Amino acid sequence: MQAVAAACKLGIPDIIAGDARSADEVAAKAKTDTGATYRLMRALAGLGVFERRADGRFANTAVGELLRENAAGGLKYMFQGETDHVHWQSWERVVDAVKTGLPRPKAVFGLAAFEYYEKNVEDGEQFGRAMQNVSNFAAAAVLEAYDFSGVRTIMDVGGGNGSMALAILRNHPEMKGKVVDLPYIEPQAKQTIQAAGAASRCAAGTVTSKSATLSLASAPVIKKRTASGPRRMVSSAGLTCRSVVRGAIVSFAPQYRSV
Repeated sequence: MQAVAAACKLGIPDIIAGDARSADEVAAKAKTDTGATYRLMRALAGLGVFERRADGRFANTAVGELLRENAAGGLKYMFQGETDHVHWQSWERVVDAVKTGLPRPKAVFGLAAFEYYEKNVEDGEQFGRAMQNVSNFAAAAVLEAYDFSGVRTIMDVGGGNGSMALAILRNHPEMKGKVVDLPYIEPQAKQTIQAAGAASRCAAGTVTSKSATLSLASAPVIKKRTASGPRRMVSSAGLTCRSVVRGAIVSFAPQYRSV
């Protein structure tokens, strides 16, 4: 994973896009060491990310194409996010996680994962881009799993930069939406919404806390989501849970009480 992330950070899939190049040519453009660049690309060719041709030049495979900047269904930022400080150093403590059953970021950094991202904005924004990569290929499954007909407004809680909400709104032009997440990601959400031309239909807001148990950022402890988790969360917020689809998509309404 680190090898793939390194290639992404150096922009190698973009450098060799459209035309195969030698390691020397790639190193010159990426400003890297020629020998190390060749060894990295040779290793990734062995994993099917690149193709090493008979003349020694390298080209993207279908997998490599997905690691390009702005590739449709791309995974570039997901690989970078999965190898950031929070994830990688937490995975070093996987034995401790198995012993305690607890997420490791706080033990490693003294902060829960999202508190770390809030204080380290650049890392937090990178994580937001990683989640956008996930949302881009997960959106089709969400749209297939849930019947949004008749829904006037959606709210994506913990919605990052708004990519999932925007995907739903694109398929339902009559709908409006709101994305809420921690304050550090709000500027990125507003920028993404604005760039999509959806500012009149979708707003971005903030919450003051976020449960790390609901996110993969709590690595290396990953728990299977079931209907009971979202139901408890919705109920604790004073709302009535109408339905839970595949443990993730929640429909809820306010609790009205007679006085």
